Amino acid sequence: MSAKSLVDITCEVRKETDKGLAIWDGEEDKDGKEVWTWLPKSEVEDNGDGTVTMPEWLAKTKGLI
Repeated sequence: MSAKSLVDITCEVRKETDKGLAIWDGEEDKDGKEVWTWLPKSEVEDNGDGTVTMPEWLAKTKGLI
């Protein structure tokens, strides 16, 4: 995978399991509740600085970009 096909998403990790991360990018539903997006750990890297790096195709599929 080339570096240009990766994107950094500004978010907060809200939950973590063995296989995935639930992130929050600031989106809320009509009731004001946080909308979390689950991402597979096999495709993402938590940078520990408020960003997560992932393939561009995944960010598009999940509606993050």
